[in-house]
Amino acid sequence: MTKAAAAATKLDEEMLVRNISSSGWTNGPAIAPSPTSDADLEQDYKKSGADVAVEIGGRLLLKYLRRPEVGTYVTSGTVSRRLHYVTVTMYRAADLNSFLALPFPNVPREHLLLIDPAGIGEIWGPRWVRWGAGIEYLLPNGFTSDDVAIPNTGPGLKWELEID
Repeated sequence: MTKAAAAATKLDEEMLVRNISSSGWTNGPAIAPSPTSDADLEQDYKKSGADVAVEIGGRLLLKYLRRPEVGTYVTSGTVSRRLHYVTVTMYRAADLNSFLALPFPNVPREHLLLIDPAGIGEIWGPRWVRWGAGIEYLLPNGFTSDDVAIPNTGPGLKWELEID
């Protein structure tokens, strides 16, 4: 666990729990505790992607990928309707398992997908990662290739980014 990854997580926590408005700092959304079940997250922390886009200040969601997943989600018209876990925090590949408690920790994640939450119908979160140290959101109904944000140099020209 690096100090940079811990600082990045702390900055994201600050961003989420404090919002700036014309009248100054206001309380933002609570971050659900790590033991919060998915069912409770759905009940108490369900919101639209447009609401999450505002909540995270127009930033993008990050989905870290295993090598076999590279290319899976970027083809125009692709729809993935399964549950996906994403975060707002940028981590080095070496820090992912410590902060996100990923399944198959022996399989490296060396790429990430940038997802714009604004067009996603339903998102649950944020929640502290159980047995990790990061913050996660759940996309219970997945996302489409249209939600993949960048790079995007034209119709159907999107790809993943490599991380170190």
